[in-house]
Amino acid sequence: MVKRSGKQFFVGGMNSSTSRAIQLKLEFLPEGKYEMLLWTDAKDADINPAQLLKVKRQVNRKSVIPIKMAIGGGFVMKIVPADPD
Repeated sequence: MVKRSGKQFFVGGMNSSTSRAIQLKLEFLPEGKYEMLLWTDAKDADINPAQLLKVKRQVNRKSVIPIKMAIGGGFVMKIVPADPD
């Protein structure tokens, strides 16, 4: 799910009973440079579901973000302009 508030984007996804990996395309972003902050399941989330991995990186509308989700896991992401007005 993607929600927009002004120039900020909020993205989230939930997983079911099978772990999976996705490639999230950021084609929904307008042209420009952005800063992404992602919280996703850690490698041991199947054993310790409270563990999260935090990733910060520069992105644009051509970026593809690899996301691994544990059983019953998910992710949240906040994307803001890199050069705010």
